[in-house]
Amino acid sequence: MIKKSGLKMIALIITVLLSLSCLSAVTFAVTDQDMAQISVNVSNANPTKDETITVTVQLDNYRTMSPRISAMHLSVSFDTECFDYVPGSEKSLLKINNDDLTSVAYDGIDKVSFAYVYSNTRKLTLPTTAKEIYSFQLKVKSTVNEKTTAGFVVEECTLYNGKTESTYKLIECKPPVTATVTAWGARPGILLNGSDKNNGTYKENVVVTFDVSSASLVYEGRGAVSVTSPYTADKNGTYSVTVTVGGERITETFTISKSISSVSVKQGTYKTEYPLGVTPDYSAWVLLVTYSDGTYSELAMDDKDIEITGFDPSAIGEQRLLIRYKERTTSVIIKVSSKNVISFDIASPIGKTDYLIGDEIDTTGGVLLIKYDDLTEEEVPITKNMLSGYDNTYVGEQNVTVTYSTVSQTFRVTFYPREAVDELITAIDALDLNTITLDSRDQIKDLIEKYNSMTSLQKSAVINYEKLQSNNFVITLFGAPRFTPKN
Repeated sequence: MIKKSGLKMIALIITVLLSLSCLSAVTFAVTDQDMAQISVNVSNANPTKDETITVTVQLDNYRTMSPRISAMHLSVSFDTECFDYVPGSEKSLLKINNDDLTSVAYDGIDKVSFAYVYSNTRKLTLPTTAKEIYSFQLKVKSTVNEKTTAGFVVEECTLYNGKTESTYKLIECKPPVTATVTAWGARPGILLNGSDKNNGTYKENVVVTFDVSSASLVYEGRGAVSVTSPYTADKNGTYSVTVTVGGERITETFTISKSISSVSVKQGTYKTEYPLGVTPDYSAWVLLVTYSDGTYSELAMDDKDIEITGFDPSAIGEQRLLIRYKERTTSVIIKVSSKNVISFDIASPIGKTDYLIGDEIDTTGGVLLIKYDDLTEEEVPITKNMLSGYDNTYVGEQNVTVTYSTVSQTFRVTFYPREAVDELITAIDALDLNTITLDSRDQIKDLIEKYNSMTSLQKSAVINYEKLQSNNFVITLFGAPRFTPKN
């Protein structure tokens, strides 16, 4: 007969064994962190025919997995209807010792394979300095004459852990992440998110790719700015992108309407204390807009959808300013102090005093030395909201009044005509660099002479200057006058 104390001991032992069994099962369960993640990336997702792209294969969680990997083998195949392999372009990207064995090879048909065996017995792990495994190049076939979508297939993806082949254990892999390429016979002038179809309204950032070196962009009806390809549009609102391709002006207009999760005023872009009678310079403030997809954008406070209320420059003490953007609101605390401005000096004048008609005054470099009635002094940058009394549609020298609190001074600027600049920009836009003939000589020569005869101020406003001097096509072909550089 077994005593009760013996039964208790047996029960305890069984309980411990069951617990260890459960613990063992948990220890060897495979989780996402235990699995390798292979991905394939391309250097250009929208190549045209005869264009070369680079395909790169990498292990995304390299730092986590590299201590376990002692051998690997994987292949990536490609669409031979769309691509030709570039001979000799295969390359191993692992940073390894000479004792290690690697090979990367093209099979002569449609596949580039990579094999790796860690032969250095002093170590058992890969270096952790890079996640790229290997790369190769493909060229879009000249027979591609219309939009063609092609992807990549990862095959024979095996990774091992162990010192020798007899002790190898297979490392599990997540489904590979592969790239998709859209090849074009003649790519459209503008692609939105890699597509030749404009969805009109997007709930995400829009990547604009265009088939020329530069383009102009209008955002929310504001003046055109020069952008380069690719360009990422990340703010909510309406965009209009214009390029000139083959002598034809192409414009795409689209809207981004992402759900907004929060807004806040960016720290360091605004002051928290102002003297009595001074209104904050909101143009220096930046509003951070965070969207539901985790992305964010920075907006200037003069955005048409931003409303600021709650500030009274004549009320001493702390005030809460409310900033509303669309359906979201945030606030900041501003203090109005009782000290008064008695005078100021222009400690540093603005750097630019010559402008073309329509230009806004650039306050860069301008600084005021403010003097208060408590005998303290403060340096304050000159901002646009301090300026008044001028008309940028009028040619000639003008007085500009700068006001801080109740004190004002003036300085002078000069506005010059811009008709010649606009005419030259339009004429350059109309040039088709692909169809220039000897008959174009006089026209091109005239454009260059007009550019060379301009003032430095006018030259700086010719936004398509690069096209005029592109590849020195006129200088070499026609012996036309040489350009004088922008100053």
